[in-house]
Amino acid sequence: MPTFDCRDRRRSIRATVRIALLVIVSGGLVGCSARHTADLLEARLRHQEDELRRLQGRLEQKEAELAEARRETELLRSRLQASNSSLQSDQIALLAQVERLKINALLTGGIDRDGQPGDEALSVFLAPQDHQGDALKVPGTLRLTLYDLGQAGRETIGTWTFSPDQMRERWHRGVLGVGYQFELSWQEPPRSDELVLHAELILPDHRRFQATAPIR
Repeated sequence: MPTFDCRDRRRSIRATVRIALLVIVSGGLVGCSARHTADLLEARLRHQEDELRRLQGRLEQKEAELAEARRETELLRSRLQASNSSLQSDQIALLAQVERLKINALLTGGIDRDGQPGDEALSVFLAPQDHQGDALKVPGTLRLTLYDLGQAGRETIGTWTFSPDQMRERWHRGVLGVGYQFELSWQEPPRSDELVLHAELILPDHRRFQATAPIR
């Protein structure tokens, strides 16, 4: 019969202990890895849920703003139809889109008619615009005021008013801009270069839009 000495017995015990340790450590690593993966998945799920709630909140806010804009548009149309029976439905729709009045700085400035030093007139180019910056051809009354800030005392050197019919005749569509174009002779020649133009557009629904720009 084979015999084992003490040395062989110790080797066998050591091998058994090593195997047992490997099994224990391996099991522990698998358990830690599984828990870590589960924690990551839970964290991602919570993040996605938070993001979904945030997006849902923004969507509800935008829907509420859109509904309010629609209510305001319908109210504006009702008022326009009641007070201006002569307006067409397409004009009423355009009026509801007006959000600002914009002076085109590139096309607004002094006009030199005689080739001599100094300008003899003023060119003005402006347009009512919607929220995207597109020009809108809408009926309204326009008031223009020119100031010479370099004059002591009386600064106003010109005022002009245009009716809806006069505005309609001055609509212009060109390469550099779309809007209303005016050529205005000086009512009083400016005495300095510090000129400022102020424009006010009064729509049939009584809304007023204003714009101001320096004259170069």
